[in-house]
Amino acid sequence: MKADLERLRSVFGAASVEAWQPALPALAGVLPSATPVLAPASAAEVQEGLRFAAREGLHVLPAGSMEHLHLAGSLRGVDFVLSTRRLDRILEHEKVDFTLIAEAGVTLHTLAAQAGEAGQRLAPAPWPGRAATVGGACAANRNGLGRLGRGTWRDAVLGCRVLHADGGTTKTGGKVVKNVSGYDLAKIYLGSLGSLALLCEINLRLVPMPERSAVVLARVPMERARDLLVAAERSSLRPQAFLASFGIGTNAAEDKDLELLARFEGQASVVEAQSRGCAALWGGQIAGDAEAEARWRSLMQFGTPDPGQVLLSLAGLPTAVVPALDVVRSCCGDGVAALGLHGVGTVAVQVPVELSPRLPELRDRLQAAGCTLRSFWSPVAVGQGFRPVPPAPALQAGLKSVFDPSGLLPAPPWLEVEAAR
Repeated sequence: MKADLERLRSVFGAASVEAWQPALPALAGVLPSATPVLAPASAAEVQEGLRFAAREGLHVLPAGSMEHLHLAGSLRGVDFVLSTRRLDRILEHEKVDFTLIAEAGVTLHTLAAQAGEAGQRLAPAPWPGRAATVGGACAANRNGLGRLGRGTWRDAVLGCRVLHADGGTTKTGGKVVKNVSGYDLAKIYLGSLGSLALLCEINLRLVPMPERSAVVLARVPMERARDLLVAAERSSLRPQAFLASFGIGTNAAEDKDLELLARFEGQASVVEAQSRGCAALWGGQIAGDAEAEARWRSLMQFGTPDPGQVLLSLAGLPTAVVPALDVVRSCCGDGVAALGLHGVGTVAVQVPVELSPRLPELRDRLQAAGCTLRSFWSPVAVGQGFRPVPPAPALQAGLKSVFDPSGLLPAPPWLEVEAAR
Protein backbone atom coordinates (compact mmCIF):
# COMPACT_ATOMS: atom_id res chain seq x y z
CA MET A 1 0.00 0.00 0.00
CA LYS A 2 1.19 3.52 -0.78
CA ALA A 3 3.05 5.40 2.00
CA ASP A 4 1.81 8.94 1.46
CA LEU A 5 1.98 11.77 3.98
CA GLU A 6 -1.54 11.27 5.30
CA ARG A 7 -1.14 7.57 5.93
CA LEU A 8 2.21 7.91 7.67
CA ARG A 9 0.86 10.73 9.84
CA SER A 10 -2.09 8.59 10.84
CA VAL A 11 0.25 5.76 11.88
CA PHE A 12 3.18 7.67 13.43
CA GLY A 13 1.73 11.07 14.30
CA ALA A 14 1.87 14.40 12.51
CA ALA A 15 4.93 15.59 14.49
CA SER A 16 7.07 12.80 13.04
CA VAL A 17 6.18 13.13 9.34
CA GLU A 18 6.85 15.90 6.84
CA ALA A 19 7.34 16.33 3.10
CA TRP A 20 10.88 16.06 1.80
CA GLN A 21 12.81 19.29 1.30
CA PRO A 22 16.32 19.34 -0.22
CA ALA A 23 19.00 20.05 2.39
CA LEU A 24 21.05 21.83 -0.30
CA PRO A 25 19.73 23.67 -3.39
CA ALA A 26 21.75 21.39 -5.68
CA LEU A 27 19.89 18.33 -4.37
CA ALA A 28 16.49 19.54 -5.59
CA GLY A 29 15.03 16.78 -7.74
CA VAL A 30 17.05 13.96 -6.19
CA LEU A 31 13.76 12.78 -4.67
CA PRO A 32 10.18 13.64 -5.72
CA SER A 33 8.89 16.63 -3.76
CA ALA A 34 6.00 14.55 -2.36
CA THR A 35 8.29 11.93 -0.80
CA PRO A 36 7.39 11.61 2.92
CA VAL A 37 10.10 11.90 5.57
CA LEU A 38 9.52 9.96 8.79
CA ALA A 39 11.69 11.34 11.60
CA PRO A 40 10.90 9.39 14.81
CA ALA A 41 11.88 10.75 18.21
CA SER A 42 13.31 7.48 19.59
CA ALA A 43 15.15 4.39 18.48
CA ALA A 44 12.05 2.28 19.28
CA GLU A 45 9.99 4.41 16.89
CA VAL A 46 12.64 4.08 14.18
CA GLN A 47 12.47 0.33 14.70
CA GLU A 48 8.69 0.44 14.29
CA GLY A 49 9.12 2.44 11.09
CA LEU A 50 11.28 -0.33 9.63
CA ARG A 51 8.83 -3.00 10.73
CA PHE A 52 6.01 -1.04 9.12
CA ALA A 53 7.95 -0.90 5.84
CA ALA A 54 8.71 -4.63 6.02
CA ARG A 55 5.03 -5.48 6.57
CA GLU A 56 3.89 -3.24 3.72
CA GLY A 57 6.72 -4.12 1.34
CA LEU A 58 7.86 -0.50 1.10
CA HIS A 59 11.28 0.79 0.10
CA VAL A 60 12.98 2.89 2.78
CA LEU A 61 15.86 5.33 2.48
CA PRO A 62 17.82 5.68 5.77
CA ALA A 63 19.11 9.23 6.22
CA GLY A 64 20.18 11.85 8.72
CA SER A 65 20.09 15.50 7.69
CA MET A 66 20.13 14.36 4.03
CA GLU A 67 23.23 16.35 3.10
CA HIS A 68 24.88 13.24 1.60
CA LEU A 69 22.12 12.13 -0.78
CA HIS A 70 24.24 12.99 -3.82
CA LEU A 71 26.43 9.98 -2.95
CA ALA A 72 23.57 7.49 -2.95
CA GLY A 73 23.19 7.06 -6.70
CA SER A 74 19.73 6.52 -8.12
CA LEU A 75 16.94 6.82 -5.55
CA ARG A 76 14.13 5.67 -7.81
CA GLY A 77 11.44 3.69 -6.03
CA VAL A 78 11.95 5.14 -2.53
CA ASP A 79 8.57 5.15 -0.77
CA PHE A 80 9.67 7.21 2.23
CA VAL A 81 12.77 8.52 3.96
CA LEU A 82 13.49 7.30 7.49
CA SER A 83 15.52 10.06 9.13
CA THR A 84 17.46 9.79 12.39
CA ARG A 85 17.83 13.56 12.79
CA ARG A 86 15.71 13.56 15.98
CA LEU A 87 17.93 10.91 17.57
CA ASP A 88 20.22 13.67 18.73
CA ARG A 89 21.44 12.69 22.18
CA ILE A 90 25.02 12.17 23.33
CA LEU A 91 24.52 9.12 25.55
CA GLU A 92 27.96 8.87 27.18
CA HIS A 93 31.21 10.80 27.18
CA GLU A 94 34.01 9.16 29.13
CA LYS A 95 36.53 11.99 29.11
CA VAL A 96 39.28 10.02 30.81
CA ASP A 97 38.97 7.17 28.30
CA PHE A 98 38.53 9.48 25.30
CA THR A 99 35.36 7.69 24.21
CA LEU A 100 31.89 8.93 23.36
CA ILE A 101 28.60 7.27 22.45
CA ALA A 102 26.22 9.30 20.31
CA GLU A 103 22.91 8.64 18.64
CA ALA A 104 23.12 8.76 14.86
CA GLY A 105 21.30 12.10 14.57
CA VAL A 106 23.84 14.09 16.60
CA THR A 107 25.29 16.75 14.32
CA LEU A 108 29.02 17.03 13.76
CA HIS A 109 28.83 20.59 15.09
CA THR A 110 27.31 19.34 18.36
CA LEU A 111 29.85 16.53 18.59
CA ALA A 112 32.75 18.95 18.09
CA ALA A 113 31.39 21.29 20.77
CA GLN A 114 30.94 18.45 23.29
CA ALA A 115 34.41 17.01 22.70
CA GLY A 116 36.01 20.46 22.58
CA GLU A 117 34.90 21.28 26.12
CA ALA A 118 37.16 18.46 27.30
CA GLY A 119 40.05 19.40 25.01
CA GLN A 120 39.23 16.53 22.68
CA ARG A 121 38.11 16.09 19.09
CA LEU A 122 37.00 13.55 16.52
CA ALA A 123 40.03 12.47 14.52
CA PRO A 124 38.53 12.22 10.97
CA ALA A 125 37.29 15.85 11.10
CA PRO A 126 34.97 15.74 8.06
CA TRP A 127 33.35 18.92 6.75
CA PRO A 128 30.31 19.37 9.06
CA GLY A 129 28.18 21.17 6.49
CA ARG A 130 25.10 22.93 7.84
CA ALA A 131 23.80 20.08 9.98
CA ALA A 132 25.50 16.86 8.82
CA THR A 133 25.00 14.05 11.33
CA VAL A 134 27.51 11.57 12.65
CA GLY A 135 25.38 8.69 11.36
CA GLY A 136 25.21 10.18 7.88
CA ALA A 137 28.94 10.90 7.79
CA CYS A 138 29.70 7.31 8.83
CA ALA A 139 27.24 5.79 6.37
CA ALA A 140 28.68 7.94 3.58
CA ASN A 141 32.26 7.44 4.84
CA ARG A 142 32.95 11.15 4.52
CA ASN A 143 36.47 11.48 5.90
CA GLY A 144 38.30 14.76 6.36
CA LEU A 145 41.31 16.15 4.53
CA GLY A 146 43.65 15.01 7.31
CA ARG A 147 43.23 11.34 6.49
CA LEU A 148 47.00 10.88 6.09
CA GLY A 149 47.71 11.74 9.72
CA ARG A 150 44.32 11.56 11.43
CA GLY A 151 42.99 8.33 9.97
CA THR A 152 39.42 7.59 8.91
CA TRP A 153 36.06 6.61 10.38
CA ARG A 154 37.34 3.01 10.43
CA ASP A 155 39.88 4.13 13.03
CA ALA A 156 37.42 6.25 15.02
CA VAL A 157 34.36 3.97 15.25
CA LEU A 158 34.73 1.43 18.07
CA GLY A 159 31.30 -0.10 17.66
CA CYS A 160 27.70 0.65 16.83
CA ARG A 161 24.11 -0.40 17.24
CA VAL A 162 22.20 -0.91 13.99
CA LEU A 163 18.61 -1.56 13.02
CA HIS A 164 18.07 -4.05 10.21
CA ALA A 165 15.51 -3.95 7.43
CA ASP A 166 13.16 -6.31 9.31
CA GLY A 167 13.28 -4.12 12.43
CA GLY A 168 15.71 -6.33 14.32
CA THR A 169 18.67 -4.80 16.13
CA THR A 170 22.25 -5.88 16.74
CA LYS A 171 25.33 -4.39 18.39
CA THR A 172 28.91 -4.76 17.32
CA GLY A 173 32.16 -3.67 18.95
CA GLY A 174 32.23 -1.95 22.31
CA LYS A 175 33.31 1.12 24.26
CA VAL A 176 37.08 0.68 24.33
CA VAL A 177 39.77 0.37 21.68
CA LYS A 178 40.57 -3.33 22.20
CA ASN A 179 37.12 -4.85 22.27
CA VAL A 180 36.57 -7.07 19.24
CA SER A 181 37.01 -10.81 19.04
CA GLY A 182 35.94 -12.17 15.68
CA TYR A 183 34.54 -10.05 12.89
CA ASP A 184 34.34 -6.31 13.48
CA LEU A 185 31.02 -5.79 11.74
CA ALA A 186 31.05 -2.03 12.33
CA LYS A 187 33.52 -1.74 9.45
CA ILE A 188 30.94 -3.23 7.07
CA TYR A 189 28.41 -0.50 7.78
CA LEU A 190 30.86 2.37 7.26
CA GLY A 191 30.40 3.61 3.71
CA SER A 192 27.43 1.32 3.01
CA LEU A 193 25.16 4.33 2.31
CA GLY A 194 22.29 2.81 4.26
CA SER A 195 22.12 -0.18 1.94
CA LEU A 196 22.73 -2.81 4.66
CA ALA A 197 21.25 -1.38 7.87
CA LEU A 198 20.36 1.86 9.65
CA LEU A 199 22.98 3.20 12.06
CA CYS A 200 21.31 4.01 15.38
CA GLU A 201 24.11 4.52 17.95
CA ILE A 202 27.83 4.95 17.33
CA ASN A 203 30.71 4.44 19.77
CA LEU A 204 33.57 6.80 18.98
CA ARG A 205 37.21 7.14 19.92
CA LEU A 206 38.33 10.72 20.48
CA VAL A 207 41.83 12.19 20.39
CA PRO A 208 43.41 15.15 22.23
CA MET A 209 43.12 18.63 20.77
CA PRO A 210 46.54 19.66 19.42
CA GLU A 211 48.51 22.37 21.20
CA ARG A 212 49.33 24.12 17.91
CA SER A 213 48.68 23.82 14.19
CA ALA A 214 50.37 25.39 11.16
CA VAL A 215 49.83 25.37 7.40
CA VAL A 216 52.57 25.63 4.76
CA LEU A 217 51.56 26.90 1.30
CA ALA A 218 53.56 26.80 -1.93
CA ARG A 219 52.80 27.40 -5.60
CA VAL A 220 54.83 25.22 -7.94
CA PRO A 221 54.75 24.16 -11.61
CA MET A 222 52.88 20.93 -12.31
CA GLU A 223 56.07 19.19 -13.48
CA ARG A 224 57.82 19.83 -10.12
CA ALA A 225 54.91 19.11 -7.78
CA ARG A 226 55.20 15.33 -7.60
CA ASP A 227 58.93 15.39 -6.87
CA LEU A 228 58.43 17.95 -4.09
CA LEU A 229 55.62 15.94 -2.50
CA VAL A 230 57.61 12.70 -2.67
CA ALA A 231 60.65 14.43 -1.18
CA ALA A 232 58.54 15.74 1.71
CA GLU A 233 57.00 12.31 2.24
CA ARG A 234 60.42 10.66 2.40
CA SER A 235 61.77 13.25 4.82
CA SER A 236 61.26 13.43 8.57
CA LEU A 237 58.13 15.54 8.11
CA ARG A 238 54.98 14.08 9.68
CA PRO A 239 52.01 16.21 8.57
CA GLN A 240 48.30 15.67 8.97
CA ALA A 241 47.88 16.27 5.25
CA PHE A 242 49.77 16.81 2.00
CA LEU A 243 47.34 18.40 -0.47
CA ALA A 244 47.69 19.44 -4.11
CA SER A 245 45.00 21.50 -5.83
CA PHE A 246 44.11 23.92 -8.58
CA GLY A 247 41.07 26.04 -9.43
CA ILE A 248 39.72 26.29 -5.86
CA GLY A 249 38.89 29.70 -4.45
CA THR A 250 41.96 31.94 -4.50
CA ASN A 251 43.72 29.33 -6.62
CA ALA A 252 42.54 30.73 -9.98
CA ALA A 253 41.68 28.24 -12.71
CA GLU A 254 43.79 30.07 -15.30
CA ASP A 255 46.90 29.74 -13.11
CA LYS A 256 48.80 26.71 -14.44
CA ASP A 257 50.69 26.13 -11.18
CA LEU A 258 49.55 23.81 -8.45
CA GLU A 259 49.01 24.84 -4.86
CA LEU A 260 50.71 22.53 -2.38
CA LEU A 261 49.55 22.56 1.22
CA ALA A 262 50.88 20.77 4.28
CA ARG A 263 49.18 20.91 7.67
CA PHE A 264 51.04 20.14 10.89
CA GLU A 265 49.53 19.62 14.34
CA GLY A 266 50.86 18.74 17.79
CA GLN A 267 53.24 20.23 20.32
CA ALA A 268 54.15 23.84 19.55
CA SER A 269 57.91 23.27 19.26
CA VAL A 270 57.48 20.27 16.97
CA VAL A 271 54.94 22.03 14.75
CA GLU A 272 57.23 25.06 14.40
CA ALA A 273 60.23 22.93 13.42
CA GLN A 274 58.25 20.76 11.00
CA SER A 275 56.53 23.68 9.27
CA ARG A 276 59.83 25.55 8.83
CA GLY A 277 61.41 22.44 7.36
CA CYS A 278 58.56 21.98 4.91
CA ALA A 279 58.58 25.66 3.87
CA ALA A 280 62.33 25.43 3.17
CA LEU A 281 61.94 22.20 1.18
CA TRP A 282 59.11 23.55 -0.99
CA GLY A 283 60.21 27.17 -1.22
CA GLY A 284 56.85 28.09 0.32
CA GLN A 285 55.67 30.07 3.30
CA ILE A 286 54.01 29.41 6.63
CA ALA A 287 50.54 30.92 6.47
CA GLY A 288 49.27 33.20 9.21
CA ASP A 289 46.63 31.77 11.53
CA ALA A 290 43.69 33.55 9.88
CA GLU A 291 44.87 32.75 6.33
CA ALA A 292 45.60 29.12 7.22
CA GLU A 293 42.19 28.57 8.78
CA ALA A 294 40.37 30.24 5.89
CA ARG A 295 42.25 28.20 3.29
CA TRP A 296 41.73 24.95 5.18
CA ARG A 297 37.99 25.59 5.48
CA SER A 298 37.65 26.44 1.79
CA LEU A 299 39.33 23.17 0.85
CA MET A 300 37.17 21.22 3.32
CA GLN A 301 34.07 22.56 1.57
CA PHE A 302 35.30 21.45 -1.84
CA GLY A 303 33.04 18.74 -3.24
CA THR A 304 29.78 20.15 -1.88
CA PRO A 305 27.10 19.57 -4.57
CA ASP A 306 26.68 22.47 -6.97
CA PRO A 307 23.98 22.60 -9.67
CA GLY A 308 26.54 23.74 -12.23
CA GLN A 309 29.18 21.10 -11.48
CA VAL A 310 29.72 17.39 -12.01
CA LEU A 311 31.52 15.88 -9.00
CA LEU A 312 34.01 13.06 -9.51
CA SER A 313 35.76 10.92 -6.91
CA LEU A 314 38.96 9.21 -8.04
CA ALA A 315 41.27 6.69 -6.41
CA GLY A 316 44.79 5.65 -7.31
CA LEU A 317 48.22 4.99 -5.85
CA PRO A 318 49.24 7.26 -2.95
CA THR A 319 51.84 8.95 -5.17
CA ALA A 320 49.61 9.20 -8.27
CA VAL A 321 47.75 12.36 -7.24
CA VAL A 322 49.74 14.87 -9.30
CA PRO A 323 49.62 12.76 -12.51
CA ALA A 324 45.84 12.49 -12.06
CA LEU A 325 45.57 16.27 -11.64
CA ASP A 326 47.66 16.73 -14.79
CA VAL A 327 45.28 14.46 -16.77
CA VAL A 328 42.22 16.30 -15.44
CA ARG A 329 43.58 19.71 -16.40
CA SER A 330 44.86 18.67 -19.83
CA CYS A 331 41.59 16.91 -20.69
CA CYS A 332 39.09 19.47 -19.35
CA GLY A 333 41.00 22.76 -19.56
CA ASP A 334 40.01 25.93 -17.76
CA GLY A 335 37.03 25.98 -15.42
CA VAL A 336 37.75 22.61 -13.85
CA ALA A 337 38.91 22.35 -10.22
CA ALA A 338 40.53 19.47 -8.37
CA LEU A 339 41.95 18.52 -4.98
CA GLY A 340 44.20 15.53 -4.30
CA LEU A 341 45.40 13.92 -1.06
CA HIS A 342 49.01 12.89 -1.63
CA GLY A 343 49.96 9.84 0.42
CA VAL A 344 46.33 8.68 0.33
CA GLY A 345 45.66 8.57 -3.41
CA THR A 346 42.18 10.12 -3.56
CA VAL A 347 41.25 13.02 -5.84
CA ALA A 348 38.04 15.08 -5.92
CA VAL A 349 37.18 16.89 -9.16
CA GLN A 350 34.55 19.47 -10.13
CA VAL A 351 33.83 19.72 -13.85
CA PRO A 352 31.40 22.33 -15.22
CA VAL A 353 28.24 20.70 -16.57
CA GLU A 354 28.87 22.12 -20.03
CA LEU A 355 32.09 20.07 -20.21
CA SER A 356 30.34 16.77 -19.39
CA PRO A 357 30.80 15.42 -22.98
CA ARG A 358 34.52 15.17 -22.16
CA LEU A 359 33.95 12.89 -19.16
CA PRO A 360 34.17 9.51 -20.96
CA GLU A 361 37.54 10.54 -22.43
CA LEU A 362 38.65 11.77 -19.00
CA ARG A 363 37.71 8.47 -17.38
CA ASP A 364 39.63 6.47 -20.00
CA ARG A 365 42.74 8.65 -19.73
CA LEU A 366 42.67 8.45 -15.94
CA GLN A 367 42.36 4.69 -16.09
CA ALA A 368 45.37 4.54 -18.42
CA ALA A 369 47.27 6.58 -15.81
CA GLY A 370 46.36 4.09 -13.07
CA CYS A 371 43.56 6.13 -11.50
CA THR A 372 40.03 4.73 -11.12
CA LEU A 373 36.72 6.59 -11.15
CA ARG A 374 34.97 5.48 -7.96
CA SER A 375 31.85 7.64 -8.02
CA PHE A 376 30.32 10.67 -9.64
CA TRP A 377 27.37 12.97 -9.15
CA SER A 378 25.80 15.20 -11.73
CA PRO A 379 22.71 17.41 -11.78
CA VAL A 380 22.20 16.33 -15.41
CA ALA A 381 22.72 13.12 -17.38
CA VAL A 382 26.34 12.84 -18.51
CA GLY A 383 25.90 10.45 -21.39
CA GLN A 384 25.39 6.77 -21.98
CA GLY A 385 28.34 4.61 -21.03
CA PHE A 386 29.87 6.92 -18.42
CA ARG A 387 29.93 4.83 -15.27
CA PRO A 388 32.24 4.44 -12.29
CA VAL A 389 34.15 1.25 -11.57
CA PRO A 390 32.32 -0.73 -8.85
CA PRO A 391 34.54 -1.95 -5.98
CA ALA A 392 34.28 -5.74 -5.53
CA PRO A 393 30.72 -6.00 -6.91
CA ALA A 394 30.35 -9.73 -6.18
CA LEU A 395 31.28 -9.20 -2.54
CA GLN A 396 28.97 -6.20 -2.25
CA ALA A 397 26.08 -8.12 -3.81
CA GLY A 398 26.68 -10.99 -1.38
CA LEU A 399 26.56 -8.65 1.61
CA LYS A 400 23.37 -7.06 0.32
CA SER A 401 21.67 -10.44 -0.08
CA VAL A 402 22.57 -11.42 3.50
CA PHE A 403 21.77 -8.16 5.30
CA ASP A 404 18.75 -7.07 3.23
CA PRO A 405 17.36 -10.08 1.35
CA SER A 406 13.98 -8.40 0.74
CA GLY A 407 15.57 -5.33 -0.84
CA LEU A 408 13.74 -2.83 1.38
CA LEU A 409 16.81 -0.60 1.71
CA PRO A 410 18.30 1.18 -1.33
CA ALA A 411 20.87 -0.59 -3.47
CA PRO A 412 24.25 1.16 -3.38
CA PRO A 413 25.23 2.88 -6.63
CA TRP A 414 28.02 0.38 -7.35
CA LEU A 415 25.53 -2.50 -7.55
CA GLU A 416 23.30 -0.46 -9.87
CA VAL A 417 26.35 0.19 -12.04
CA GLU A 418 27.19 -3.51 -12.20
CA ALA A 419 23.59 -4.41 -13.07
CA ALA A 420 23.70 -1.95 -15.97
CA ARG A 421 26.79 -3.52 -17.52
